[in-house]
Amino acid sequence: AGPLREPWPRAVDLVLHAGSPPGGGAPQFALSRELAAHAVNASGQHLPLEQLQGEPLHALAAIARPHDFFAMLHARGIQPESEEALPDHYVFSSWQRPPDKRLRLICTEKDAVKLWPAHPDALAVPLAVRIPPAFFDALDARLASLSSSGH
Repeated sequence: AGPLREPWPRAVDLVLHAGSPPGGGAPQFALSRELAAHAVNASGQHLPLEQLQGEPLHALAAIARPHDFFAMLHARGIQPESEEALPDHYVFSSWQRPPDKRLRLICTEKDAVKLWPAHPDALAVPLAVRIPPAFFDALDARLASLSSSGH
């Protein structure tokens, strides 16, 4: 969902979703998401997440479901001292870092791109998305049927 996306529900051939199935008659495939086992800094260096366990962290996320990111951090043993959910596509130019200087920033890769110019010490945790092979099989079959029918 979003202001620049087509309205839902609508006619589709296949549905790939995160979270609850949206319904409808098209075949549906659930993707899975989990955080990588490492964080990345602005210069591309990896830091294992287990090294961040017990560290003073401020987690922030400006994504559609920020609490999903926080829950994934918790699932990896990361317990930030504070969490900040911001609106999706937030413009960080007006964002103020928490006054507690010992708190290290941890965020999504999407947010890090916007944060790193002003806060190069922020850590980004990559998101690993797994799409079931059956989705690609169904997509290939659908594309083949369109190709053979002259569409």
